Amino acid sequence: MVVSVLQAGECRVWWADPRNETIDTLTEPLSVVELERAARFRRDADRRRFLTGAWLLRVAAGARLGVGPEDVVVDRTCPDCDKHHAGRGSWRARSGPCTLRSPTPATGSPWP
Repeated sequence: MVVSVLQAGECRVWWADPRNETIDTLTEPLSVVELERAARFRRDADRRRFLTGAWLLRVAAGARLGVGPEDVVVDRTCPDCDKHHAGRGSWRARSGPCTLRSPTPATGSPWP
C-alpha cells in the first residue's frame, strides 16, 4: 500500500545552509559510505555541501518516517553498476517497513 504524506498540490521545501551546522552535527548520522564519499572531496566547501545534503536527506526522511536521522537507511546504489553514486540517479530512505523514494530519472516518479 502506498500512502502519500502530502496533499494534492502540496510541496514542502527543506533548506539547510552548509555553513550553519558543525561538522560533528553533519557527520553524526551518516553511514560509512557517505563519510568515505565526503572524504574524497578536495575542497572544504564541496565537502560541506555534500555533508549538508546527506544530513538533510536523513533529517527530512526521518521526520516523515517518524524516526531519528541516524535510523534512516539511505540507499544510493546505481541500478546499472551497483556503485553508490552521490547525487546521481535516485535514492531510497527507509526505516523498518516504511520507504521514501526520490523520483527516478527516467520517469520522474518515485515508483518504478
